[in-house]
Amino acid sequence: MYVVRKTRFDVCITFDLDFQDYSSGRQLIQEFESVSPILSAFDHRPDWRATWFVRLDSHMEKLFGRPDHIFHRYKRELEHLKQIGHEIGWHPHCFSELNDKWVQNTNVQLILEELDRYLPLIRDYGLNVVRMGWGFQANEIMHFLTEAGFVVDSSAIPRPHYQWEETVRDWTNTPIQPYRPSTADYRIPGEPTLPILEVPISVMTIPAPYDNGPVLRYCNLAYYPNLLRAPLQSWIHAHTHLVTITHPYELMPRDSVHPLFVFSVQALKDNCRQVEEFVYSAGMELSYIRISDFTKMPGLT
Repeated sequence: MYVVRKTRFDVCITFDLDFQDYSSGRQLIQEFESVSPILSAFDHRPDWRATWFVRLDSHMEKLFGRPDHIFHRYKRELEHLKQIGHEIGWHPHCFSELNDKWVQNTNVQLILEELDRYLPLIRDYGLNVVRMGWGFQANEIMHFLTEAGFVVDSSAIPRPHYQWEETVRDWTNTPIQPYRPSTADYRIPGEPTLPILEVPISVMTIPAPYDNGPVLRYCNLAYYPNLLRAPLQSWIHAHTHLVTITHPYELMPRDSVHPLFVFSVQALKDNCRQVEEFVYSAGMELSYIRISDFTKMPGLT
């Protein structure tokens, strides 16, 4: 389990490079258009380190001719990220083609075959942290990732499955702290355990105007800072770490108005400053860490 520490607060910023805008009809986009201003923000704050989960899967191969299109086309940008202290992870989105549409693949055996097919490429790129697309996991997949040598999986979204959600996943009873998954149930710790570390994305009650009741949403630094302010303050008061998730397309300017997203890199900056404000006002030190740094934390069994 994760040991509570009173003097330090860890912030783990993560980005999922999906190359699809799931908020606008799942249209294909060149998401690296929005990475440049993000990098500018990070260049001015070298202590802001992040983990970038990048797609490499059969859908990318179908669309671009090679599964590692992002790694190949944006090699310079990814190398720059690593040079300034960031971390690159694998973000496989396993799709199925159904009636001329690409939909989430939930067939565990087919997913395992796809992961195994691209494992040599993943090893060539030296990746050892992973986040499954849609937060989908299964015991067989977690065992496969462990045997493949991954040290961290960060797919868990520890909240109920809401009726309006189209995607399939199940993290019932999953804790908010990093844990070693039980060999029998990937969602919870328990003996015997797998050596891979599960690092859940932080979820908190963030209200949207269209909600019918309290809704747990993952902490997204692209949200309006005024919406995130109170939830962030409450979270930092009660916990010792924060794992955020943002898709770069959520920071890209657009004409439409959304009740949650600013569509500006400024939101990322302002929300980071809010985190720092609350941490420092609580008398704690703040450390920006990468997802693999959780494996170095004391108290994990």
